[in-house]
Amino acid sequence: MHAILKQYVQDLSTQFEIEAEESKLFEYFCNYVITSKKYLGRFNPIDITTQEDDASLDGVIFIVDGELIYNIDDAEAAFDTHKTSLPVEIILTQAKSGENFFKSDISNFKVGIEDFLSLDPKLPNGIYNTQAIEILKLIFKNVKKIHNKKPSLTINFCTSGTYNTEREVKATLDIIERFCIETDYFSKVEVKPLGRKELMDLWISITEKNEAELQLIDYIGIESMPDIPQSYIATVKAKHFIEKIAMDEDGKIKESVFEENIRAYLGGENKVNKKISETITDSKIKSKQFPVLNNGVTIISPELSIQPNTKVITLTNYQIINGCQTTNTLHHHYNEINDDVRLIVKFIESQDTDVASRIIEATNSQSAIEGEAFLALKEKARMVQKFFDLKRKDDKLESLYFERRENEYRGHEIQSTRIYDIKELARCFISVFKANPHNAARYVKKILNQKPTDQKVSDQQAAEQQASDKNEDVIFSPLDNECAYFASVYICYKYNTMINGRRENAQKYNKYRWHIAMLYPWVVHGKVEKIELNSKKINIYCDKIIKSFENDAYISNFSKCHEIIDAVVKESNGDVTDDQLKRSRFTSALIEKTRKSLG
Repeated sequence: MHAILKQYVQDLSTQFEIEAEESKLFEYFCNYVITSKKYLGRFNPIDITTQEDDASLDGVIFIVDGELIYNIDDAEAAFDTHKTSLPVEIILTQAKSGENFFKSDISNFKVGIEDFLSLDPKLPNGIYNTQAIEILKLIFKNVKKIHNKKPSLTINFCTSGTYNTEREVKATLDIIERFCIETDYFSKVEVKPLGRKELMDLWISITEKNEAELQLIDYIGIESMPDIPQSYIATVKAKHFIEKIAMDEDGKIKESVFEENIRAYLGGENKVNKKISETITDSKIKSKQFPVLNNGVTIISPELSIQPNTKVITLTNYQIINGCQTTNTLHHHYNEINDDVRLIVKFIESQDTDVASRIIEATNSQSAIEGEAFLALKEKARMVQKFFDLKRKDDKLESLYFERRENEYRGHEIQSTRIYDIKELARCFISVFKANPHNAARYVKKILNQKPTDQKVSDQQAAEQQASDKNEDVIFSPLDNECAYFASVYICYKYNTMINGRRENAQKYNKYRWHIAMLYPWVVHGKVEKIELNSKKINIYCDKIIKSFENDAYISNFSKCHEIIDAVVKESNGDVTDDQLKRSRFTSALIEKTRKSLG
């Protein structure tokens, strides 16, 4: 493998603490960079890569309405909406770590694609592929809710070599494209070979910082204020703005600059965006009035500089925190924009993350935005992040990071397995301190937007938990002690290292990981108990959990959790389905078995 590409693959292995053979790491790498180009959230490449009996497919990735779909529950929840124009992207990959694009390898890939799209595969399929086929069936079942009434399909064949458009190889790829088009399943089909250059470029594009220089027409400076050393209000040519700030080298919208924006692009059919389009395309009067008819764009950057004589502003690691709809609509009409269309842009320099949060909240609170989007702005979320920051100063503990805002730590040399965003933190927290592991793997948007009072539970402790939660938020309640969030994440992190390191056969218990997270504190304390999250006892309770990881004794604790899981599984005739794992009955059985096991 090419030396630089090999280093990038190793960097990914280190970042996610994955131990595997080079060929498998290459599969993870390819799926990670390909998916990261289309999905901006945090994810583990293991979760989107086939593991065994892959039927000539190394990756099957589904993105519905901007969310990465891991299982059938995610898919069902994604389509459980009033929306009727959901963007749906399907990605199929095959990765060969060799240096050549062989016709035979691509032909085998073609067979795997045909078998998969038949919806009735004959090739051996593992658990991952089998579930992927069910997700695909559900997507086709919901075509009425999909944009263009069909999903789009991207197919990538990857090697560590260089693609030279050899006749037979190109013909085989063309045959794959023609087959997929002729199925009439997809609104758009793209079949593309990716060699080492393309893969390295993708890695660089998602790991390196973004910089831009923008020529201003005119600007005024605003006096400095606390945590904002400089800020400006400027007018720019709209077309120039799109080219320099929001468009990548392929002419596509640069999604990465909207990571801190509170909501994604709502599409051209949105009422507001239609009005913006009408203004842009009215060549007589309205387009010239665009600066006063539009609210403009707000950009925040930890580092900016301006040259007064040339009126050129330089931005580093900038984010568009307000104006996503305007920017995307301008990009959509890029070819129709002339130099008469101007845009008002507010530039703010600040290295304080709280400043960005306050600006986002202030500039978006008047719009109809789901409450879940504001979770990162809650005061308790800020306190939890500060608690994580404080704990990293403890030399006895491994450094963990709570990423309160999406991709906050992008560009930092931090292993991805140590970074937990709101979604993952919620899963850890509700598993451990809400005793709701059966809900942890459910579609995250629904978890964060509902109270846990709709669960039919038979266990007394779970019922008590339900009653206490009746009037409080699922996460970030003002009364919660921050140490509970840290302890729950620490448990999940340490168990994840066991899964990745294949210690004590932990990889075999991967689907029970949220249930094991629930059990762990009880094993450490020797009894099943509910601790109030605002009680004086909670600090002592969490400290004992965290101290249990200071030596290898934690491994035996997790082994005890395995024993409890095994006992309940045995009583279920040796088989627990994915559907059963989502029910409170299995959780209740675990709680009861743990009580008996711990005496």
